[in-house]
Amino acid sequence: MNRDQFDSTEEFMVYLYLCELQSEGFIDKIIPQVSYNLFNGFWINYDKHLITKVKSIPKKIINSRIYTLDFEVHWTEKAKDIFITNLTKFNNKSFFWTFGDNVSHLEVKGSTFDLQSSTRLFNSRTQPMMFSEFGIYVQLIKPLDLFKNTFIPKSIEEFMYYKINTKKNKVGDKKYSFNYRTLNEYLNQQFK
Repeated sequence: MNRDQFDSTEEFMVYLYLCELQSEGFIDKIIPQVSYNLFNGFWINYDKHLITKVKSIPKKIINSRIYTLDFEVHWTEKAKDIFITNLTKFNNKSFFWTFGDNVSHLEVKGSTFDLQSSTRLFNSRTQPMMFSEFGIYVQLIKPLDLFKNTFIPKSIEEFMYYKINTKKNKVGDKKYSFNYRTLNEYLNQQFK
């Protein structure tokens, strides 16, 4: 998949992150853009009086609501207690959460200013609806928090360093102040 198939750079970066985990055997399957029908809409029938008869015509009053989560991730047993934690046996060690199986449902949001309050709307409406309707916990992922707490995939290292000189930074300087780790460095730290 390429960058154009994603709604944002953040989603693409998380996809590359998941791909690196898949290549190392932690993930069995990554399914992007999985849709769920939250509400079928509300229709009424009204009577339209024609010359010779009365015809019942449906009219939509409220539109249907479909939610598309960013990724459904099917983890392997190898990922347990390293990358995933089951919410029924929660510990704060792993970054990704599952609920009853080895599947995570992820919603990716940027770490910068949220102009349209999409994070608030997700937390207050969509996330509770998904759990109520389908028993699915959808985890909110902010890429910079993910990278800070785990590792930075090799395929996105270029996004993490300055490519041109700026007023305060030179080419090759780190963009973010947290400790950059590779997958191997992260795994070595987990097993100490």
